[in-house]
Amino acid sequence: MRILQINKSFFIVIFFKCVFFTWLGKAQSIDSLQNLLLSTSDDSLLIEIYNGLSYEYNYSDNKKAKSYAIKALHLAQKNKNKKQIADALNHLGLVYMNQSVYFKAVDYFERAQKMYRQAKYPRGVANTLNNLGLIDETKSEYAKALEKYYQALKIQQALKNLVGVSMCLNNIGNIHFFQGNYTKAQDFYKQCLEIDKKNQDHYGVTNSLNNLGLVLSNQKKYEEAEKYYQESISLAQKINNTRDEINGLLNIGNLYRKKSQLEKALQYVQKAKQKAENYEDKYLLGAAYLSMSDVLIMQNKLTEALEVSQKLYQIAAQISSKKIKMNASEQISEIYFKQRRFEEALKYRNIAISYSDSIYNEKNTAKIHSLELSSREAEKELLIKQQALQKTKIQNQQKALSQQYAVIVIILILLAWLTSLVLILHKNNQKQKSNQRLLENQNRVISQYAHELKDKNLSLEESKEEINTLNQSLEDKVRQRTKDLEEANKKLIDYSFSNSHIVRRPLANILGLISLINSETLTPEENKEMLQMIEQSAKELDKIICLINQNLEH
Repeated sequence: MRILQINKSFFIVIFFKCVFFTWLGKAQSIDSLQNLLLSTSDDSLLIEIYNGLSYEYNYSDNKKAKSYAIKALHLAQKNKNKKQIADALNHLGLVYMNQSVYFKAVDYFERAQKMYRQAKYPRGVANTLNNLGLIDETKSEYAKALEKYYQALKIQQALKNLVGVSMCLNNIGNIHFFQGNYTKAQDFYKQCLEIDKKNQDHYGVTNSLNNLGLVLSNQKKYEEAEKYYQESISLAQKINNTRDEINGLLNIGNLYRKKSQLEKALQYVQKAKQKAENYEDKYLLGAAYLSMSDVLIMQNKLTEALEVSQKLYQIAAQISSKKIKMNASEQISEIYFKQRRFEEALKYRNIAISYSDSIYNEKNTAKIHSLELSSREAEKELLIKQQALQKTKIQNQQKALSQQYAVIVIILILLAWLTSLVLILHKNNQKQKSNQRLLENQNRVISQYAHELKDKNLSLEESKEEINTLNQSLEDKVRQRTKDLEEANKKLIDYSFSNSHIVRRPLANILGLISLINSETLTPEENKEMLQMIEQSAKELDKIICLINQNLEH
């Protein structure tokens, strides 16, 4: 993972080094991969191309990324190639991780890791550990993330894979960076830089330089940070690494913004924007527009800032990014407020809040699905355990019954021998009566054993019936618990919808208007207008709350 800060303090672009490269050697462009796709019929090569296309589309078109990963998986399963099956599962995990559907991403990564172990491919195991660590890191579960990163580091060191070692050290450095431990983060980034230079990994060097600049910038060591940024830009230009060059320019622009040297900040951001336009990367272009708008607002060039923020909003629509739409809406709201266009400011502030709520609700929905899946898995596991116990009980009873049958057979054999002996002794007339009594006693013993065997068979049938009844009861309980959980989830989603989309709107109006009143000195007419708008929103909120209470009572 590589991290680079590119404008506002809250706006950080993070590059996750979570994708391993297959035999193709390095990421190729979509066009070249499509050309390869048309020119080959080899299954093994097709799988690698599908995985490559999935990677290339992962940050621009999730549907295509998922489609190509599924094609790779089906073809790999057809060929029964465990390593390639694991590759495809890993790419599907990346798709869901990019969509923030973490419980599905974890499932695919764990399945990929299991398959890599079966295929005895430790590099793939290390990659999936890194990916699982990235999910823990995203959820701020830093201890879990560090544990997985160190496991992956141990594997990469054993393989003497310098690229993998650098990736793990960099991810560990990121954890320390997010925790605010800049000294440790800087130490790990320097280790990465040394390894990247030794390995002549120029792309890795540019990223490591940017990371070191970021750490120093957060420590307000701006001159040292700029040296690292400039060095990164120079190297990126030499190797035609346009992405890192743009990131470096944006980082320097952000640095000058922090120092309040706004003209220099704007110069670097404009250079980054021009290169991003030529590079045709919507995400980088959006970052440049957001940074430029921020600087223009600080310069009080509100008309230009508004134009840039509106372009940013258009870009966000093109790439379907709710987070960028939220940032663009916040910028536009701030500009309208400074222009004293309060209704427009409030409108875009509400839009920003709606996107914020939507992102929050999507995360909650993913959590609900994850909890539901976990609950169902627990119920299923409980049922399996109960069935296993009952099966063991039946097997033990059958074993005991078999032993009893064996004893009876032995007794019958003995009785047969005794009967033969009695027939022989029957010649002796003097002992005929005593032999007859012995034979009668033996017959009674046989009858008694037969009766006992019949009773035990009946007991076994009753045990089987009891087990069937218990299994049916367990299945009914599982269905009832699943139904109860679905009803509870529905109520939770309905309530969340009411809170986010009905109650939130008038409340957001009130908060927005209060914020406007507190942040600026207004004329009496404007104050009166604001109070009227607050009163109207409060009445609307009161009606909505009454309606919700009525619904809850029913």
